[in-house]
Amino acid sequence: MTEFEENKQILNKEINLEKRSKILEYALNIEYEINTLLLIYLGIYEKSSTKLFGNKAGISFKTKIDLLFDIDVLSKEEHASLELLMNIRNKFLHDIHCNSFLTILEQFDNGIKNRFRKYLDKECQIENEESYDNACLNLYIENIKIVLDKVKKKKSNIKERADFVNALFQRNIRTIDLSFNLIEDLLKELELAVLENPKVAVIANIICLKCTIYSESFKKDEETLKLDKKYKKFFAEGGIKSLLKGD
Repeated sequence: MTEFEENKQILNKEINLEKRSKILEYALNIEYEINTLLLIYLGIYEKSSTKLFGNKAGISFKTKIDLLFDIDVLSKEEHASLELLMNIRNKFLHDIHCNSFLTILEQFDNGIKNRFRKYLDKECQIENEESYDNACLNLYIENIKIVLDKVKKKKSNIKERADFVNALFQRNIRTIDLSFNLIEDLLKELELAVLENPKVAVIANIICLKCTIYSESFKKDEETLKLDKKYKKFFAEGGIKSLLKGD
């Protein structure tokens, strides 16, 4: 091994590139999903490129999670969890002297230290670098689950909205079809009828009968009932309001 290679190994060990790279991997995965979540809520998920959420520098990770908190996507606890990982990432990536969790925790206040210690494995007896590694992994797993669940839920809600609009459209089309059938039947009856006074009552009775039949057929129409059953939660009281709110 050359002197250059030896010095490189020593430097890598001192800087702890392996650990820094792992923390960077955590941060990149989280930020990618945070971007996705924001794009969905902002209604620009399908856009091919954006100024603020692309590969080029845009708004900071802190600003992104603050925005998600402000629009009630993240709870206070979820925001704090993501912010904790961000604080750890910043120390590893921006401070050359922070090459371990032991050195990083020395720089944090007691509030951040205690929040981080909550992610230690329950069976952990000794707080050392290895146990802190596992705690950071636990923190990452919790955060990625939080964001992925919210992405999944929001995508599902968008699909439900589309299904709801489609249900209304299909239902209205079916109602129009039945209405035209009624009108067509009435016109046929009128064409066949001799409109003399003695028969006006008969025609009126026929029209009333047709309207009654139409009303009953609409209530029992199989296609309409299928649509109502399929989208029952949309037509239930409060269903539309909940859907439009994105709950």
